[in-house]
Amino acid sequence: MARQEIIQKPIVKVVDDYDGADLPDHTKPVRYQFNGRTFDLYLSDASRKAVDAFIEDLTDGAEQIGSSGRGDRIKAPHTIHDLRKWARENGHKVSPNRRAPGKVIRAFNDAH
Repeated sequence: MARQEIIQKPIVKVVDDYDGADLPDHTKPVRYQFNGRTFDLYLSDASRKAVDAFIEDLTDGAEQIGSSGRGDRIKAPHTIHDLRKWARENGHKVSPNRRAPGKVIRAFNDAH
């Protein structure tokens, strides 16, 4: 009887970095930058949406550095005072002295 050789075969298991669920082997990483470092995260579509929503909420209204654009702008001829008044009347939270969150500016622009 011929002697058979035992061959080891590695098993690659891709795991969602957000919720720990198994992902298909062909899943591509999503690249994020944080604190000057770059991270590749393996995420399902649902996990990516959750992570993106968290980051959006966390950074909404924060000053963006290193971009040529300045983010959402209030449509002319309206002013920040018009936006704040409208926002308070429509249940949005806005600071009396800081930049309004992007989602509030977009809602205001859509309403006008």
